[in-house]
Formats: sequence, C-alpha cells, structure tokens
Amino acid sequence: MGTIAIRDSRAVLRRWLGDSWALYFSHPNDFARYDFEADRWYYMLEDGFNAAEVRPLGPTAVGRLPGGSWIETVGGKLTDLPRLPRGKDRFVATYDSSLRLRRTFAYTAAQALPSPLDIAAVAVVLRQRAAAQNSRRALQLNRAAVVALVATASVIALARYAGGPSRFSAP
Repeated sequence: MGTIAIRDSRAVLRRWLGDSWALYFSHPNDFARYDFEADRWYYMLEDGFNAAEVRPLGPTAVGRLPGGSWIETVGGKLTDLPRLPRGKDRFVATYDSSLRLRRTFAYTAAQALPSPLDIAAVAVVLRQRAAAQNSRRALQLNRAAVVALVATASVIALARYAGGPSRFSAP
C-alpha cells in the first residue's frame, strides 16, 4: 500500500507490477459499491484482482479525500502516471507490465458502470491476446532463422560441391 512519487513512479511501478497488468481508475470512488457490506466488497475485489493478476491504481489526490479510496484497501497503489489518456475526463486505463497503455474505458458520471472485476476480466483477455501475438512473432522469427540457416548451408554445400575455394569454408 502507499503512494508512489511521480519522479520515480515508472521504475517503482514496474518492479511492483512484476508480470501483472494494471488498471488505473481516474475516479475510483465512482466504482465504489454501496449495496454490499464494505468489508465483503473489499475482500471480493482483492481476491478477484489477485486471481486475475491485475493491480488497481488510482490518482494520489484520491488518498487525500475523507475516507481515502478502496484502491489502497484492496492492495493497490496511488500514483500519478506521467502518460495518461488525453482528452478523457473519467476513465479506466489498462496498462501492461511495462506500463504501455493498452486500452482506455471512458465513461461519464451519469453512466451505469461495470464492476472493477469485469474491467479486470477484460485486462486478462487483452493480456492473453498479447501473449498469443508474441508467441506468433517468436514463431515467425524462428522460421526466418531456420530458413536463413538452410540457405547458408545450401550455399556452403554448393561451393564445396563445385570444388572451388569457398569463402564459407574453414581454413
């Protein structure tokens, strides 16, 4: 728990996140659920965020409000990220483990809002898609490396077969 200063926020947040992704709630109290007992709601959020491997973040100004914020209560941090979505008044920003902005959910104060855990579920899907894309890229790179090795081996074999000296042959 606690607040992270802006000047060292990126390094500290990356270390704190590890492999987890983060949800930055611009106005976390908009998501407070008053129809549950507070303790039960906090437990559900903390358990859900941990299961999804998603960490909640909120602005430092929220910590100065009376009663604070549920963000810290469920194990999140308060920080003012240097790169926030522009032109959005109220939003939830999804960041990957390297603090790259992946998606922004913008909303109005009068709008019915999903649960923070529903938004965390979207972050899980985004993380799975990103992992699948990275796997495909790695596979494409491996295929390219194999093709390059086969081509090099073919050139060496042709040079040896031709019987002439080859710049690829060993001294």
